[in-house]
Amino acid sequence: MNIKYLNDIRNDDFIRGGEPATDELVLTQELKEALLDSIATLNARELTVISALYGINCAAMTMQECADEMGLKRERVRQIRNKALRKLRKTIRQY
Repeated sequence: MNIKYLNDIRNDDFIRGGEPATDELVLTQELKEALLDSIATLNARELTVISALYGINCAAMTMQECADEMGLKRERVRQIRNKALRKLRKTIRQY
């Protein structure tokens, strides 16, 4: 499965076989909404770091490459990543 953007996620990407059950469609839609809501809680810098480190909508980078591109030290990028991941976890737990 090659997913570049969250909008590229289709229900049939997760379900193999015959017609998907209604509960599976609802669960997939809820997962997509949870991901989008979680990402929306990040500020611009956090979103940039998470996207770069995990290859979301771009090629994945190392922490050093991300730091060089943003004009930051690698340690600061690590701190931003950790804060962003805490925010994402907190938002996902609400679902």
